[in-house]
Amino acid sequence: MTQVELAKRVGVSQGTISRLESSDGTPDIRLVARVAKAFNEPLANLIPESIREAILNSQHGDQFFAFCGNPFCKENNLDLRGREPMLYWKSGSSYPVEQFDEVNFCTRCGKELVKECPSCKRRLDRAGIMFCITCGTQISPRPTAEDMKEISRRYVEHHNATAGERNVPASDEAQFNEDDIPF
Repeated sequence: MTQVELAKRVGVSQGTISRLESSDGTPDIRLVARVAKAFNEPLANLIPESIREAILNSQHGDQFFAFCGNPFCKENNLDLRGREPMLYWKSGSSYPVEQFDEVNFCTRCGKELVKECPSCKRRLDRAGIMFCITCGTQISPRPTAEDMKEISRRYVEHHNATAGERNVPASDEAQFNEDDIPF
């Protein structure tokens, strides 16, 4: 592929591609991200490891955020009381960056924690992130279609069990035994 063809596909000038190819230093991450998107390639695959580590290390402070991606973990809140089931991701915590390699699993259910983008490996720096700000990848694939089937099953089961009851307090949350976790 020529520089002109690449420039057209990425939506930049041929001169921009030329500068990218001849660059000795750290490339403009925004431009590399556009190239990655044009080829449907993870950004991490287009950046040399040494440069990627330098970029990632400079983009987060002295803390990182991790959460349990298991929707059935007791640290998360699966609320079956309303008109539809609601999942609240409550399991997240901030940790000192020095513990990044040691903090790996949920202490409640034992599943692997989500602490970085699965594509570009950018560390999470706060709660509530659904998509990576660097490459746009979804942070956690859960709940999956199978998870949603299980959540729906529990929702119907919960409402069938409470259909004949009157005065169910609004504060009653659905509680499950560890044996209920299908993962």
